[in-house]
Amino acid sequence: MRLVMKNYDPYKKIILFIVSLINIMLMAAIFAYAWYGYYFHTMYLVKFYRKGNYVLIALYAVILLFFSNMYGGFKIGQLRKVEVILSQYLSLFLTNIVIYIVISLLAFRFVNPVVLFVIMLVQMAISALFTYIVTNLYNNIFQPWKILLIYGDRPAEGLVN
Repeated sequence: MRLVMKNYDPYKKIILFIVSLINIMLMAAIFAYAWYGYYFHTMYLVKFYRKGNYVLIALYAVILLFFSNMYGGFKIGQLRKVEVILSQYLSLFLTNIVIYIVISLLAFRFVNPVVLFVIMLVQMAISALFTYIVTNLYNNIFQPWKILLIYGDRPAEGLVN
């Protein structure tokens, strides 16, 4: 069922930006849960106060924003659902590797990566569900264009699908 709404095309980029920001904040909140629940207590001698924790969570969000932008995790409506989800998976994987190195440097030793791996699995599940829902909403609001494909002498069966 398609939603019948007025023309929202001028707001398309703003809507995608807000949706991408919500996705980044969700992933950062899940990391914050892991940070406060487990990794905060692995710090060596001196623990962060509030601002240090906030900076580390913001660093996670910035790194995730960088990787998601680089690998196409924000291209909802431009890429297929599977491509966007796999891009987000790659971004989460690389971000968690970088943040594991940072946490290990802060702890002055290698910490247990199992908690970060479990959190990454949770992030992947939530990210896939979020992307699926947002893509369906996006396709209902901004309906795909019908185009005419003009092609030369060769058969175009492979291009139609």
